[in-house]
Amino acid sequence: MFSSSARASLVSLTGCALAFATLLAPSCSNAATAASTTNFAVASPPSSVPSATTTAGELAVLATRVGLDAEALAASGVVSGSVASLVASLAVAEGDLPTPLSQLDAAYTSARSALRAAERKIQGGTASASEVSEFPSLEQALATAQTARDGALDSLFASAAAGLTSTQRATLSAIRANRSWKLSTEFLVVSRTEAEWIALRDALSNERTAAKNGDTPNSGCQSLLGTERANSSVAAAKTALDTNLSSVTSAWNAATNA
Repeated sequence: MFSSSARASLVSLTGCALAFATLLAPSCSNAATAASTTNFAVASPPSSVPSATTTAGELAVLATRVGLDAEALAASGVVSGSVASLVASLAVAEGDLPTPLSQLDAAYTSARSALRAAERKIQGGTASASEVSEFPSLEQALATAQTARDGALDSLFASAAAGLTSTQRATLSAIRANRSWKLSTEFLVVSRTEAEWIALRDALSNERTAAKNGDTPNSGCQSLLGTERANSSVAAAKTALDTNLSSVTSAWNAATNA
């Protein structure tokens, strides 16, 4: 089964027109087709904070994994003065996990490897009858391991962000949920249908390609982008990034020793 992001990559080949035809926006497909011929810092947490994450870089990686990287924080309106306490809370929460995250990661990796090995044997026709019959249990084991790991990451996010405002937490949660689309952070603060995400991604691609080649971007794509950028949540996130990203990044690097 394809993930949402994999399906999105397949669908994107049809261009902007198919992606947002249902949105009544003008087609970007002709412009996209024309463009296609041209190539497109870790000080440990405060010493008073008990933490299982002490190796240089690990706290920065953990904060990024749970969706509390500097860019997400800045886009959510978190200011530099709040970063150190947030990172300290994350370190404490990690130390309080009933099962260390490293063990949950190892269990997930092991379950995934076992499932893939079984898949290869079955597809190659070398699996025994018992190995075939055990395949569903391997699938369940992977699902269980993933649920446990995701639950721990969710718990860490909730604990670290507990001191933020409800609006900041909601914005961070949206960015977390949408980051698989790999678009500029300000666009991730709004949830969209898959077709809307593809339309936005293709419109941004058209805009970048046109700028690179010195061409005029497709009017339909520009109309869509104008609407998206005028969204109050997107506009607020963009303003927050422009205003605070530098200071928040400095504070985040200092707190995580990145």
